Amino acid sequence: MGAPKEPIGRAEFKLSDIPSGKLNPYAAGQVIGHYLPENAIISDEAATSGLGTAMFTATSRPHDHLALTGGSIGQGLPLATGAAVACPDRKVVCLQGDGGA
Repeated sequence: MGAPKEPIGRAEFKLSDIPSGKLNPYAAGQVIGHYLPENAIISDEAATSGLGTAMFTATSRPHDHLALTGGSIGQGLPLATGAAVACPDRKVVCLQGDGGA
């Protein structure tokens, strides 16, 4: 099929800096990106406030990202629970908005 042997556009590993100043979605994303353990699973129902986390985990330690599926409000906590049950040896980080809880 002509597929390349190596992935195209692989992000280089670079931990984000620890932010200073006001807490906002970008600062929270920097902290999560910096401390995210290798092989973690992110259950993401952050929606509009999740951009900072997406930006700063793109180059963090290798992990899996389970994204919000088209506005399925309420999926974050059950998705994180299922991931934790399915993979008990991995850390699960749930990005949960107050409206979805």
